Amino acid sequence: MAVNVVNVQTINGRSNVQVVSNTYGNLVTNQTGSGQLYKVNFVTMSNTNSSPVLGTVDFYRNSTSYAFISNAAIPGSATLTVIGKDTAVYLEEGDTIRCYANLSANVNAVCSYEIIS
Repeated sequence: MAVNVVNVQTINGRSNVQVVSNTYGNLVTNQTGSGQLYKVNFVTMSNTNSSPVLGTVDFYRNSTSYAFISNAAIPGSATLTVIGKDTAVYLEEGDTIRCYANLSANVNAVCSYEIIS
């Protein structure tokens, strides 16, 4: 369900962080039945290691994955902006943004979003 953004009662800012592993992990999920809309303002992946890693961030809806980036090279000690304020994404109920890295525990993901209801 999509929330009508014209008649918004509340907007609460949030941030999530995650140590990304070599299995998909949920960075932010708008639960089914929440009655809310999430506006994702940015997602970054930071490589905490000196060696390059490969990172994947996807949009997951109805058991289907849609890649924002897929096995993108993140240089050692560098940060990759996956979603920026100028390319915000809305998560409807049941939608998730997930992260994956080929080397477990070498990447941190940060997500800033707004919960609209």
